[in-house]
Amino acid sequence: MINIAVFLDFKHDNLTNNSKSLLSFANKLVENNAGAQLYLCTVQNINKCYVPATVKTESITRFTIDNNVHFSSNASLDNVLSHLIDTKITHIFCTKSTTNDLIFAKLSMILNFNIITNIKSLEVENGLFHFYKSIFSGKAIAKMNGTNEPCIAIFPKGFTGDVLSMDSLDTKEIKIDHISSTYDSSSIIVEDSLIQNEIQLSEAEIVVGAGRGLKGPENWGIIENFAKKLKAATACSKPVSDLNWRPHHEHVGQTGIKINPKLYIACGISGAIQHLAGVNGSGTIVVINNDAEAPFVKHADYIILGDLFEIVPELTKLFDEA
Repeated sequence: MINIAVFLDFKHDNLTNNSKSLLSFANKLVENNAGAQLYLCTVQNINKCYVPATVKTESITRFTIDNNVHFSSNASLDNVLSHLIDTKITHIFCTKSTTNDLIFAKLSMILNFNIITNIKSLEVENGLFHFYKSIFSGKAIAKMNGTNEPCIAIFPKGFTGDVLSMDSLDTKEIKIDHISSTYDSSSIIVEDSLIQNEIQLSEAEIVVGAGRGLKGPENWGIIENFAKKLKAATACSKPVSDLNWRPHHEHVGQTGIKINPKLYIACGISGAIQHLAGVNGSGTIVVINNDAEAPFVKHADYIILGDLFEIVPELTKLFDEA
């Protein structure tokens, strides 16, 4: 028996594009496997949810705890675990995000579920899951042998799956069941800033990144202003997060977040191979740098050579005038 729990992400009570794609994919998977069941879950504080009428589930279960603190401790996971066990969940699907990384790392340890990351697609044959995942920084796809062991499957932005359009499909409002846990003061708290950012890296179509060329955290205002004008998310290189100039959840690269925006603008980033591994899925890459020999220059679609402290404010002004 295949029972899939899909954890959905919302922004202003609306499903994110990543979750639309994941929900569409999971629904097709369930439809094509007799007896399989689909359950929808969220850890966010929402009051209603609309999903395509083709989705067969009748309710969505919200797992939350008091004071908007999510999955903070083993104690606060009790109700969640009970529900997952009672419904005999065999597979948990979620999208890649900083918050989900924290949640599902803990869940995998408690449930003894394997975690499979960087999934591009999967097939089910005779009850066995065949995973296709990205390896070698996205340069190759590996197929994992079929398994029926319980697991948590984490899908990055851009995985195989049709993105649902709520405008073109009939939708239904689904009930939200509240399963509340008690806040534990000894818990590890997920900062609100990680959850409530206006534009998250995993969802952003435009990302403005910056590196040590900014010379210090006090100069980051020009990047934030530029990003705001573009309605973009902000990112940084690993050295910047290591120096605590920017929070770790903005670190883009091989050991950080891998992004797939339509446009990535890199300001003052040399372009080491570790950083390139996190951004090579971008549609268009624009590099602003005063070093014509920087590695990033060879990988950019467009290059602006010059002082970013002059160029970025001027670009920001252009959008003010547009």
